[in-house]
Amino acid sequence: MDRAKDYTLSFEAVKTSFRQTKDGYHLTLVLHPNDVPQDLFSSWVGTRYQCAMVQLSDDDQPMKTKESIESDANIQQAGMLCRSPRFQTWIHQRALTDIEERDVWGESEEDHTVRVLTKLCGISSRKELATDLEGRKIFKELCDAYIEEVENASG
Repeated sequence: MDRAKDYTLSFEAVKTSFRQTKDGYHLTLVLHPNDVPQDLFSSWVGTRYQCAMVQLSDDDQPMKTKESIESDANIQQAGMLCRSPRFQTWIHQRALTDIEERDVWGESEEDHTVRVLTKLCGISSRKELATDLEGRKIFKELCDAYIEEVENASG
């Protein structure tokens, strides 16, 4: 396979406008004259490009997107909840053990809770909370219900 660099144009740009028209969204970027790739000059108006953009901080470091931060937080929260005895009790009662019986050969409470949680969310791993929108929605609903029923009730 050819190197990805053989197909890419790399430059820094500043977003100056963003608007919607009947044809779609128009994104306007301003490039410093020294950063404009030569291939961009020679391509025709209407040439299609596949774009990937990374927001830069003031010190030129890549910044995570809001969605990525939220996804990471969901995965982390799922990990913490599955280790919580209070959550383990709550979710096992909520699942009414009709999801799957506990492994009698030594499955830990945390492992069993992970299995129940992922089954309820329709995912195979907590990491899928980063990409599975339906699973993430169900997880948020479970978290909200847990907080409402257990955490708020206890004080």
